Amino acid sequence: MVALVGEQPGTPAPGERHALTPETVRLRVGLRPPMIIGLTDRRSARAACERIRDHGGDAFACSMGDLEALGPTLKIKELGLVDGEIDLALWRGPSARVRRENLFCLVRAHLSETSRVRLPAQREIRPPVSAAGVMGLGFPVRLTDVASTRSTKTTTSDKLDIHTTDGSVFQLDGDKFGYNILGDMKGHSDNENMDRMFELFQHIAPHAIADMYYSVWAAPPGYHRLRLPGAAVNREDPAFAFYSRWCALMYRHLTRD
Repeated sequence: MVALVGEQPGTPAPGERHALTPETVRLRVGLRPPMIIGLTDRRSARAACERIRDHGGDAFACSMGDLEALGPTLKIKELGLVDGEIDLALWRGPSARVRRENLFCLVRAHLSETSRVRLPAQREIRPPVSAAGVMGLGFPVRLTDVASTRSTKTTTSDKLDIHTTDGSVFQLDGDKFGYNILGDMKGHSDNENMDRMFELFQHIAPHAIADMYYSVWAAPPGYHRLRLPGAAVNREDPAFAFYSRWCALMYRHLTRD
């Protein structure tokens, strides 16, 4: 399954001009699906999808507006199961109730980001040369500044997006969810606990499509242009937000929902 993101005709963003050339298409169709071939105008995207389907493949075109139309990410504070329904307490806005048969798609991701950090300079205590061997006699010492160093810092975050049949997008964010529903099954790490939540939702809604392929997906040019209500300049995992919504639209295409 491949897809193109089709935009209205216009001037491409910097760095994206002529991104969809025959050469880049040949390279991208060799990637492991699911994948996005490229960013182009809506008419060209639809024509390309037709050609792919003519050759026995499958593809669909969507716009950035289609992804944004799914609305904000509604982050879950706590949840409970009551008579076949899922009660959701949200961090923002009123609580919600979703019937299990209305769960459409589950998108799981373990996000990891490595950044370089500068460690602060420190002071080192050294004896003066004349007192190197007689520190026990009370000779004075001198303080020497040690230059700052650089190191790497890796931060991780676990997410589970829950798409419903009406187009709503709910999210379990490991940084903001307490996993109280797991009870004695609660583990020691967000990664472990989110996997268990993923399994729990698959159990209560076995008909829902389960996607855990974010780690093998290549983000297309322009993914950072996604703008969602409530996201501060969209700094909250824009690549995953793009992927999650793109998945929902892709699976709707595949199921013709």
